[in-house]
Amino acid sequence: MNPSLRLLGPPAVWVGGEWQFLPVQKPTLLLLYLATRGVWVERSALCSLFFSEGTLEAGRLSLRQLISRARRTEWAASLEVEGDRLRFRISTDLSQFREHLAGERWDAALEMKHPKIHPLLLEGMHGSPEFLNWLELERLELGEQTQEAFLGQALQHYDAEQFERAMHTLEPLLKTPETIIRRDLMALYLRSALQCGQNAVALEHFTAYSTRQLEQCGTLPDGDVLALIHCLKHGWPLGRAQVSLQRGPGSGTPLLGRDL
Repeated sequence: MNPSLRLLGPPAVWVGGEWQFLPVQKPTLLLLYLATRGVWVERSALCSLFFSEGTLEAGRLSLRQLISRARRTEWAASLEVEGDRLRFRISTDLSQFREHLAGERWDAALEMKHPKIHPLLLEGMHGSPEFLNWLELERLELGEQTQEAFLGQALQHYDAEQFERAMHTLEPLLKTPETIIRRDLMALYLRSALQCGQNAVALEHFTAYSTRQLEQCGTLPDGDVLALIHCLKHGWPLGRAQVSLQRGPGSGTPLLGRDL
């Protein structure tokens, strides 16, 4: 069986019929970086990532030595070196997760994230400041993609008039401190609550949500979210909100045009 990598959480490789956790070593970091990218990467970019200090000549020499060490790794047979670029194509859980997202297979995508909603990409790995900056950006993107999966699944439940299931799908995100504040996520949750009469539960989650938004962004919820809260507090029907859920900055799945 061909080796495969687990990139979500502590990195591990499947070889010899078992998962083996990977050490924090430069050859490993190089392979993990290339596996995460999954495309051709120029040597100059790798020098900037792993050998930013010193001269360019010294960096290129160090990179050649690093590549030589990486190629001797047991599970790196598919590492490709072509002129001034490298590529490492290997089966990973991250690539499978993104394929499920692209195909809108929300259930399959979320199954891969269980039991942790936000497993850290390459958890426990560390390197140069440049490597850590890249890793932080990748983790932010992964967090956004995770929310896309939750929203996609919740919208399926909402469209099927399974409003409580839509609420329950989104609740883990609302309880997770890592969740980036998204208006469309909260608005869908509140609309689902109005549809199934779960006003008290929704208001409780909204209180925690608004506190987090104040801490993270220095602002309080407004617009359509606030209109929905008034409906929940006063027991008004959904139509009273008179709002249109439009895609806000940083939001993902568009709600505009849906018959919510």
